[in-house]
Amino acid sequence: MEIIKSGPTLVKAGGSITYTIAATNRGLQPAQQVLVKDEIPAAFPVFPTPLTVIATGPSGAASFFNSVTRNVTWSPIPVLNPGETVTYTVTVGLPAGLVSGNTFTNFAYSSAATFDPDLSNNNGSAVISQQITTVTDTVADLVTTKSGPVTAVAGSTITYTLNTANVGPDPAENVAITDRIVPGLVGVSISDGGSYDSATGLVTFPPIASLPVGTVSRTVSFVAPANLTSVSNTARSTSTTPDPVLSNNNGSPTNKDGSPTNSFVTTTIAPSADIVTTKTGPTAANPGAALSFTITATNNGPSEAASVVVTDNIGLSVTGVTLSDGGSYNAATGIVTFPAIPTLANGASVTRTIGFTAPLAGTINNTASSTSPTFDPNRGNNSVTVSTSIAPTADVATLKTAPNTINPGEQLIYTITSQNNGQSPAASVVITDSLIPGLTEVSVSGGGIYDPVRGVITFPAIPSLRVGTTEVRTIALVPPATLTSITNIVRSTSETPDPDLSNNDGSIIAAPNQPGGQVTTAIGPAADVSTTKNGPVVATTGETVTYTITTSNFGPNPAVNVALTDSIIPGLTGVVASDGGSYDPVTGVVTFPEILTLASGATVNRTVSLIAPAIGSISNTSRSISVTGDPNPSNNDGSAASATVITSIAPAPTPTPTPTPTPTPTPTPTPTPTPTPTPTPTPTPTPDA
Repeated sequence: MEIIKSGPTLVKAGGSITYTIAATNRGLQPAQQVLVKDEIPAAFPVFPTPLTVIATGPSGAASFFNSVTRNVTWSPIPVLNPGETVTYTVTVGLPAGLVSGNTFTNFAYSSAATFDPDLSNNNGSAVISQQITTVTDTVADLVTTKSGPVTAVAGSTITYTLNTANVGPDPAENVAITDRIVPGLVGVSISDGGSYDSATGLVTFPPIASLPVGTVSRTVSFVAPANLTSVSNTARSTSTTPDPVLSNNNGSPTNKDGSPTNSFVTTTIAPSADIVTTKTGPTAANPGAALSFTITATNNGPSEAASVVVTDNIGLSVTGVTLSDGGSYNAATGIVTFPAIPTLANGASVTRTIGFTAPLAGTINNTASSTSPTFDPNRGNNSVTVSTSIAPTADVATLKTAPNTINPGEQLIYTITSQNNGQSPAASVVITDSLIPGLTEVSVSGGGIYDPVRGVITFPAIPSLRVGTTEVRTIALVPPATLTSITNIVRSTSETPDPDLSNNDGSIIAAPNQPGGQVTTAIGPAADVSTTKNGPVVATTGETVTYTITTSNFGPNPAVNVALTDSIIPGLTGVVASDGGSYDPVTGVVTFPEILTLASGATVNRTVSLIAPAIGSISNTSRSISVTGDPNPSNNDGSAASATVITSIAPAPTPTPTPTPTPTPTPTPTPTPTPTPTPTPTPTPTPDA
């Protein structure tokens, strides 16, 4: 048998003491007829008034106090089984004669009819069977208890509540409350002005000057660390007022009798790993296209995640499946499963890729998930879905070409091509071309219509532009003479979705001599150079024939580097050209030196002389050309009638020999006949008016 006795170490004079006696069977056999006795200290003086003693025991046990022997006894316990404990209490009122400084000891005993192999722990000689108490003038029993979770997951917030009660009887002065946790915590929050020392792990609250009988509460919160498996937390309180029971506020886990003080809490930290799954892939695709998706599993901690498994539900009976990292596809369930990742560290990520062939139609809802047996505080981010719409698409590329520069008054021709580079026919392709308003000379192919108010040409819709085919449209116009450049933007639209709008929205600016959505043509300065020619239309072989060539600039700008030529026939002789001109007898062309600048309104004349050959005719055509743009080349390119003179060549006359004169006989005179008189007509009478 074992006896443990506990009680206050201090007691206020005039108060009372309550002792607790615990009798336990530490043996292997039941104890029969167990008796417990408590001896009131002999230091209590004997007064006429008897001591006030209140004794309690286990249910059914009667208590007896003998005022002569000062012993408290209880009726025996018939059987106390191994490991079983019974508890008794004795409350003694202190006589008035006890003063501060008096000390006394209380002894407890137990016995049993069953043999006890060790009497030292139940015969009153052991310290655990004794309680020494000292009388004092003031006393305050502080009781500090603590509550908090026994388990928590890493990364969660743990909150402990500290209750410090003064059970009196006097106020407790200068009460200091501390709480020792562990060093290095983060996210620490402390009530009532408390502070946390990260180096020592000690929480200290401001002292309470005077705590009356009652209770105060304090809280300590922090983030459960991922690097620890448990956190032990011990609360304490002290006071300058004497405390009769220190075990219930000095951090001891148990009282003298083995009962818990509840000032010590251990919280087990379970690993926690927030696994986040993200996924990328196309939102739209053509039927039969090769699709690719990338899955990323990230551990946002705070703990490492064990056995992370990535899966992806891509649908039943998908074809052309390709998987990275040893993944496998179950066509019956539609689920792709990748081998487990044994450990995914805090902050680490892994990626997995999946490829397959797009079906003919519909929407693919592709859901990827990551799981781990490690606790996850936010399972809502473990799965993600990417929806891919399978629909026909047609990449219509509409571009145009045009010259970089033209001359004023010259016709400008645009060529527009629309080609379907996609995988499906493009339905209802509409081509529009934005020019400038107010044009008057516009010619459009393919039934296009020019709106002079908006400056836009609209072509009739192409019902269906097949894959790989091209449609061509042309626009011809003469830009106004006031412009120095003109910009043209072509666009096309289709009812079929287009995955690349950049090649048909007019945004591509054409490089020189290259197609594009926007084409700019420069319009150069103009000079209307006109060349005419005069000369004989008939000449005789051997005669000198002279032609006069007149070149005029009708403006509006000077004509630069005007080159003048005259095409006659090869093999002529006696050719003389004015102003430094030269004749090439092989080609029959006369070339004059360039006129560097021919001012607007100016005229120059050139002459060509030659000896008419012995042929039927000479066709002589003059031409001129200038570096400056010519809005009317027809009057100087040799095509005008005024630029050509045709001279017919007649042979020289053959000299006729002078004949020998023949004598002329003298004719016989012929008699002159006598004229017959003409009768005078009789006048016709004029009738009277």
